Amino acid sequence: MTKYQILIRQSLSNTTLASKLYARVNIIESGAVTYSNSNTVTLARPHLIPIAVSLLLLIVFLLHGPIGQLDHYHDFADQRSLGGIPHAMDVWSNVGFAIVGTLGLAVCWMGRRQLGARTAGYTIFFAAMLMTAFGSSWYHIAPDNSRLVWDRLPIAVACAGIMSAAWAEFVNSKQARFALPWLLLGACLSVAWWHVTELTGMGDLRPYLWLQALPLITVPLLLWKSPKRPARAGAWTIAILCYVLAKGFELADHAIFDLLHLISGHTFKHLFATLAAWAIYWRLQQLVSTDTSYEPVTQHKLSMISKAH
Repeated sequence: MTKYQILIRQSLSNTTLASKLYARVNIIESGAVTYSNSNTVTLARPHLIPIAVSLLLLIVFLLHGPIGQLDHYHDFADQRSLGGIPHAMDVWSNVGFAIVGTLGLAVCWMGRRQLGARTAGYTIFFAAMLMTAFGSSWYHIAPDNSRLVWDRLPIAVACAGIMSAAWAEFVNSKQARFALPWLLLGACLSVAWWHVTELTGMGDLRPYLWLQALPLITVPLLLWKSPKRPARAGAWTIAILCYVLAKGFELADHAIFDLLHLISGHTFKHLFATLAAWAIYWRLQQLVSTDTSYEPVTQHKLSMISKAH
């Protein structure tokens, strides 16, 4: 039980709802619930801005037209072999995904009661990390478009899982659980759309890129609107920053290898993406180790409380 629930229950047991509550208390579940000194109860909606920005980005992608894959995409900088494995650094740097994925799945299982409805999103995310380790390794051994499907698919699934996990934490866990199957369907279709259009010679990455951009947009905006920002910001902020850096290293693959001669930008991409996943694992441990389970405070329940008092 949170301190806010204790406060509400004590207030209800002693006198009317309005007289004993503090002037303003904010809770995030189905939104930021705000109590004032009057008998009115309002429900802020921190999710409206992220939704609006995401839809705006979708419109921009639609107006832009097809976005094709970069020329020479499969021509990675580090071509060295090790132990008979070609492109060894880009292959072995996926080991971190397997480790964090396995550990994350174990924590999801052991902490499923504390996580409640949030379990699904985190489980999908860490399962996708484990799949990424195998899919990306398979692709980098002999890079081509047919193998790239099995690299991109788990990444898209991971984006769907992390979107559900973030929505469950910042907005509403039941909404997140309901949306998760649709997010997974969208993830699979985004990769299928790219692959089919690539086969026709008109490759289009727009749905896949939009799905990857969603967590980078929604999580910072939800953090900004969250009244519990300090407690939540650390792990999520590290995850976002590491993933942004990973995408930057990906684009600078050859430049970094030419500069360092020991490690390529794409290998750095794998390592920083792994750090992003570790940050999410850190947040998962925080949630499991703290008793954050509570009954969702919905508008319907608040109106019933107000009528009863």
